[in-house]
Amino acid sequence: MFLLSEDLESMEVIIVIDIGTSSIKTAAIDLKGELIKFFQTFYSTHQLESNYLEQDPKTWWIAAKSGIFRIINEINRSTLPYSIIGIACCGHSPTLVFIDRKGNILRPAITWQDNRAIKEAKYIKSKLNNNFNESIMTSTLTPGSRIAKLLWLQNNEPDTMKKLYKLLEPKDYINFKLTGEYNTSLLSGRGFMNVKTGMIYSKFLNLLEISESIIPKAVPSHSIIGKTTASLESEIGLPKGIPVIAGEMDSITSIIGTGVCKRNMHYDISGTSEIVGILIDRKTSLFQTKKLPYFAYPFYNDLQLLFGATQASGKSIDWFIKNFIEKNQQSGKNIFKINNDTFAKKDPLIFLPYMEGERSPLWNPHARGMFFGLTHQHTKHDLFIALLEGISFSILNNFETLQALSSQDKTTVEALRVSGGGAKNNHLNQVKADVLGKKVITTKVTESGLLGGAILATIGLGVYNFNDAINNMVHINKIFYPDMEKHDKYYRQLYGIYKDLYRVNQKLFYELSRI
Repeated sequence: MFLLSEDLESMEVIIVIDIGTSSIKTAAIDLKGELIKFFQTFYSTHQLESNYLEQDPKTWWIAAKSGIFRIINEINRSTLPYSIIGIACCGHSPTLVFIDRKGNILRPAITWQDNRAIKEAKYIKSKLNNNFNESIMTSTLTPGSRIAKLLWLQNNEPDTMKKLYKLLEPKDYINFKLTGEYNTSLLSGRGFMNVKTGMIYSKFLNLLEISESIIPKAVPSHSIIGKTTASLESEIGLPKGIPVIAGEMDSITSIIGTGVCKRNMHYDISGTSEIVGILIDRKTSLFQTKKLPYFAYPFYNDLQLLFGATQASGKSIDWFIKNFIEKNQQSGKNIFKINNDTFAKKDPLIFLPYMEGERSPLWNPHARGMFFGLTHQHTKHDLFIALLEGISFSILNNFETLQALSSQDKTTVEALRVSGGGAKNNHLNQVKADVLGKKVITTKVTESGLLGGAILATIGLGVYNFNDAINNMVHINKIFYPDMEKHDKYYRQLYGIYKDLYRVNQKLFYELSRI
């Protein structure tokens, strides 16, 4: 049990569930932001065609229950008594989960990577242009947008559409299984409703012949949406009546978990890809983002998030290690040591990290990876450093675009906050600092999506306000200082060539993709 006698002082913890693209992470986090317990369960994405990617939501729920069960068993065996005071979920997005009136799954979830709705996106754009202002979209409409995917379902699986009772995201589905309640967060309602007020765009949905009844009630992400059911206590030992928070999509909770809270703070969620962005005044007009596929969402402290995402940063590193490093060399951790004199070499090497096309700032699925400047003197070490530099150049390219969109002065940026799995790579952190010419700060809990979920829970439970939650739960781990000589004498020159390489080869990338 977790409701302990009054003479025993217990440690209060939040259970947080992060539904990722390849795994579910489940953790217990205390009110100081310490990661007490952590479990991870992996699963697969089913690729039916090149643009069709789906997952089975039942897999998420099985993994979530397993993680909760293991956490409860672990803390039950602990000599220190614990008290679970709340549960929060985050998850990948925009992913669509289709539920019937009895709460059953109608078909596999269409994931955020899925781009099948090409015709539907074009159709919606024509309707937006003719009937509505494009301001109802928080970012540029693409085949991956939620509304485009839903229209695809209506056009191609009408029987499923007729049975559809509620349209959920992964976190909403787990919350439903925990509480029996249908809810979503305001930001998860993007494309269907005003993300500030929760008001559904009725005329827009009517135009597309989509019933607004399938859209669940939207609430702020820190809101309590229900309590755990009695059936879970007998099934996995989770006590009845624990408050469950609405939660948010994983990109937002990850940003919150980095500890950004003030205007002009820059962040980078580093993993398979990079989510890079800045905090700006909410009053700042972002009309240009309607023409560029960046995301602009309201945030705490009367600020707004402006961010984009790269495609294959961590994937590029994994590809290199898998193909060029022997298995007995511990994934390359020991053989690669950054040499401060690297920039003085006569044979500089540049890597374009577009191994799977590129999202921001290029938004070109035909772009491809490239090593430029190879000579017989280059070693595996040189290729690895160039790869880290290429990832860092892509981040710099994004920040230049974001700063221009928001009229932010890049000279006022002192540091970049980095979290996620990539934050554990000290080599990459140092190269980022050198390329950007800014300090790189990593957080103690690199699983910032989980920490961000816990922060939202403490706000909803009334433990902290937003600022106090950041101050008490987000802690700095390391600071990487830039080598400004290297930045000024070497990277400024390489960066210009990096950008020119894409511009010069853009047409060739497209031609190559057609062969």
